[in-house]
Amino acid sequence: MLQPLDLVRDTVDVDHSQFLLASWMGGYATPPGWPSWDDTAQRADADNWFVATANRAIVISGAGFHKAQASMELWDREPPGGEERWARSRTARFYSSSGFACLDEVYGRVRYTFLDLRLESREWWVRAQVRPGENPSSPVDMLPEGVEEWQFQFWPVNTPEPPLDQLAKRPLP
Repeated sequence: MLQPLDLVRDTVDVDHSQFLLASWMGGYATPPGWPSWDDTAQRADADNWFVATANRAIVISGAGFHKAQASMELWDREPPGGEERWARSRTARFYSSSGFACLDEVYGRVRYTFLDLRLESREWWVRAQVRPGENPSSPVDMLPEGVEEWQFQFWPVNTPEPPLDQLAKRPLP
């Protein structure tokens, strides 16, 4: 059975129904021909809830302020569907300058969890999927948790040489 090469889990604060998917420190090396971040962000709305460009993607949640559970997976080719388990699914093209992907909050984070994509300066397909969480709760003086769960699956646009499964993981930034 086809399995992801790597999987990391994270929790991200959703602020004003938004959070980001980013290439760690990738905003400094945008390749020619990719839409600007401003153009990409202007396309994001309830219908276009996952839009990506070079080194960044904006994710629009169905809920306002909360802590969302998320996983990021690395695959060597397009993963099997599974859309029946997810309320919404959308695939977009994403460019990573650094070769490390992370989830980011609208106003930045203190700590990041990284998915090592194994290769720098590459184009990736990213499938974003979301479903309701299993245990929505509203602790006093804290963001609600368990409202929704996200999954981000990465696979290369062009098959690399050597294949991803033959490349060693790199030290985290």
